[in-house]
Amino acid sequence: MHPREFFGPTIKKEIIGNKKCVVEIIKHHDFYLRLKLASIRKKLKENESLNEFLSIDGPKYPGFVQVKRLIKALEMFAEGEQEALGLENE
Repeated sequence: MHPREFFGPTIKKEIIGNKKCVVEIIKHHDFYLRLKLASIRKKLKENESLNEFLSIDGPKYPGFVQVKRLIKALEMFAEGEQEALGLENE
């Protein structure tokens, strides 16, 4: 399942910064709530290092997950898993 399908209506478009860039974001609360509802996490407690990793610009725009970074990170994990499976099969 693609992250855009999983997070669906929680994804919002926001205008960020001086250059008026439109960025797709998810509020931290909505992000963790979706994970809890899908039984991926047991608690709604936020993970600060994950928040920082997926943030738009660290402390400058707190409270948001950048969808583009989230998708990129999930793609990297999937590639790593595929490589690991390939090594196991050899």
